[in-house]
Amino acid sequence: MTTCNLPFANPRRGSFGSSRFLVPLAMMLVAQVGCADAPRDVSATANDKPSISSSIPPGEPGAATSATEQDIVLDLRQETPDFQADAEETRRIVAATFGTGAPEDLELTARASGHFTSTEQTQTAYILLRREAMQPRGYEIAKPMLAVFDQDGRIITQFVVDFWRIAAVADVDGDGVDELLLASDVLHMGLFATSIELVSVRDGDVKVLQSFPEVFMDTCEQSVSKRFVEANVFSRGPSGLVAEPYRADCDGDPATRASRFQRVPTE
Repeated sequence: MTTCNLPFANPRRGSFGSSRFLVPLAMMLVAQVGCADAPRDVSATANDKPSISSSIPPGEPGAATSATEQDIVLDLRQETPDFQADAEETRRIVAATFGTGAPEDLELTARASGHFTSTEQTQTAYILLRREAMQPRGYEIAKPMLAVFDQDGRIITQFVVDFWRIAAVADVDGDGVDELLLASDVLHMGLFATSIELVSVRDGDVKVLQSFPEVFMDTCEQSVSKRFVEANVFSRGPSGLVAEPYRADCDGDPATRASRFQRVPTE
């Protein structure tokens, strides 16, 4: 059964030039769009797209994590690759998700494969957002829409969400059904920050299982005496995700910053 909610005001805006949306805080107005009235076939795109790994290895940063490599779900010390979607894929997913009369400026902002509602088949999750909201003075914005398609390209379910990137996919609790780590980014007075939500869509509704505000912070553009980059490494724990913070200074070549991260001591 397809669930559909209309988007409401979202106090963020930014640019589609990167997978990280740089979005200063602002007052937004409501911009509503329609919902699909029946499942539609998008099999040309649902099965042939790369998935996001359920275990993103930590690479070779300067400080090792306390988690084993197989437990690492997301390492924010690593660069985030730019998301790519062609016009035909976007057209198909928009048509299947919103039906006729959808706004022309809807864009795909994320795609990932996994077992989101069932262990029996591989599914594909997409996030869509209106391009109009990303213009320099675009103060009207609709919340992102998360849509899940089955392996035959038919839409299973769709939900309004707060975040517009899929940072990782992982079966955190080991039940065979994958959760999504959704991300959003904010740029405010020189501070770039990323927040993460762990969400599940297994039971026909989107559920936020854990929230992690400001798990990536870059203060290198701020006019402060002590500037740094802080990035968390996420791993599976006994009762959910565990985040470990690492910090590097702003000096030196940004390209080699990953090798300078050190574990932030905890009390």
